[in-house]
Amino acid sequence: MAEYSAGFSRPAFSSRAKVYQQGQASESGSAATRALDQCDVSHPPQRRHRHISKMPHFCSRARHSNGLRVSRSGDEVNGSTAFWRQMEQQDLAGVLKVADVVHPGLPERLEVMAERLRLFPRGCLVLEDAQRVAGYAIAHPIRPAEPPALDTLLGALAPDATNFYMHDVALLPRMRGCGLAPLGVRRLLDVARSYDAACLIAVYGTPVYWARYGFEPSSRVHREKLAAYGEGAVFMEKRTTV
Repeated sequence: MAEYSAGFSRPAFSSRAKVYQQGQASESGSAATRALDQCDVSHPPQRRHRHISKMPHFCSRARHSNGLRVSRSGDEVNGSTAFWRQMEQQDLAGVLKVADVVHPGLPERLEVMAERLRLFPRGCLVLEDAQRVAGYAIAHPIRPAEPPALDTLLGALAPDATNFYMHDVALLPRMRGCGLAPLGVRRLLDVARSYDAACLIAVYGTPVYWARYGFEPSSRVHREKLAAYGEGAVFMEKRTTV
């Protein structure tokens, strides 16, 4: 679910990547692009459960101007000292707190997050701010066009998993609009270069956002499976090899 969710997407980044604007779906066309430029990630207020990123859940407004600071990771962000790093076991409680804020209506258990970290630590990141978790990203390999159902344990990664599924990218509201979300997405895409393609599930009008990174709508996942991600969910893919 990518938070700013990509594909969060929780993908949808095939992450459940979503972009929400104060609980409302983004508009289409250029209006949607403008809306995405005004936020980093937001989700509609629903039940108190978190959701996996189908698409990064965010609209990123990466601004570059005077006053840029350099994070400890070496990434430049506008007016923020927060930085992305690899997720660790002790971060999971903080990750769940962020998920509860960002994905109140999309439940996912702590056990599911812990398993993703154990199975594929390279795809699990946290955004640290003042020694606290202020955002996270979860991604892992899958078989082509086979994104897992929400809140589901995998057991193991498939040996023939050749696609990189961006499950979730989520940031707390106060961390949005600083250009931090794109930094997390790019780190995931760097990992994706080792696979044939990257994928995610875009929801709430986020296809426009993910198209900026080269993702394109795909019909390889049946509508019945996408229904769990809400009306208008779109499976998107991006080739990472020539």
